[in-house]
Amino acid sequence: MTPRPRHKAARSILLAYRRLLRGESLTTGKLAEDWDEQPRNTRMWMEILEELPEVELTQDGAQKGLSLARGRAWVTVEPELGVIMALGKHVLQQFAGTRFHRRFERLFEELDNAPGVKPGFVRRQWAKFVVRHTSGHGHAAELEPLLDALLISLDLEHRLAFDYTNFEGQTRGRVVDPLSLIIHGDELYLAARQEGALKFFSLFGIHNARVLDEPFEYPGVAEYDPERHLATGLGIWPADRDTTWKLVLRFSPRLKTWVHRHRWHPSQRTLDLPDGAVQVEMLLPWNPEVRRYILGFGPDVEVVAPTHARDDIRKALQRALTTYDELTDANP
Repeated sequence: MTPRPRHKAARSILLAYRRLLRGESLTTGKLAEDWDEQPRNTRMWMEILEELPEVELTQDGAQKGLSLARGRAWVTVEPELGVIMALGKHVLQQFAGTRFHRRFERLFEELDNAPGVKPGFVRRQWAKFVVRHTSGHGHAAELEPLLDALLISLDLEHRLAFDYTNFEGQTRGRVVDPLSLIIHGDELYLAARQEGALKFFSLFGIHNARVLDEPFEYPGVAEYDPERHLATGLGIWPADRDTTWKLVLRFSPRLKTWVHRHRWHPSQRTLDLPDGAVQVEMLLPWNPEVRRYILGFGPDVEVVAPTHARDDIRKALQRALTTYDELTDANP
């Protein structure tokens, strides 16, 4: 009998851990019976559970087993653990309304009532360590069928086909090698390889996703590291050597303190000017996300270089002024 797929085995491990929390003792024989497996196929997962510091070896008849150490539980009172739990909660808020979030809530409800845990401990940690706040979550329920397809495609490393509508409203079919699910700002993105190039797709632009019976070879760390790729740009848009420019921004004196408190990019250099203004230099691609970010500062920032970026912002501000003039004329 072949071992179960990784995603099913991971779920079985979680269920086994819940049984430990309820005070049961587990053996390879019990797990094999529950999972309909040969005992040899459960030994690796037993070894994983055995590595947890709160799990101890027990003897159940002739079989070695595992149980929760007396007086201990998975939740120990450590500040680091509080931060980890809060991080999990606030990241999972991006998936509010889906079964993934509901399962998360049920799991931590059980942990909150586990042996050795002071009632309400988990909820208090969430309140103490608010590691991420966003007002944009809550509409992920409509993505649940897509998330199912993404999880299967990522886990099995099979290609994914879908129709994609970009920010300009243009739609066309894509076939990609899915690489990462990324949370950026208030949106969810898929990092994928298409025809050898790294692309980022907003999940809200993906429609009719289908997992293909076409396996692909997931790249190694030397070839693909999402953190390294994202560090080259500002936000979700990566940069490469051919699209990077030295962006020079001049911020008004009233934003001097605020600018010094922020670091947007690893290449950033900040310089105080004689008139009280602040100059910021960064090596970035010029793309819609950078443009929107600069426009958000309104009159408090000036693009000094490159020339094409300065002209782009000037034209955008002129269009905005024209829009307001037209609205004023239409509604005197």
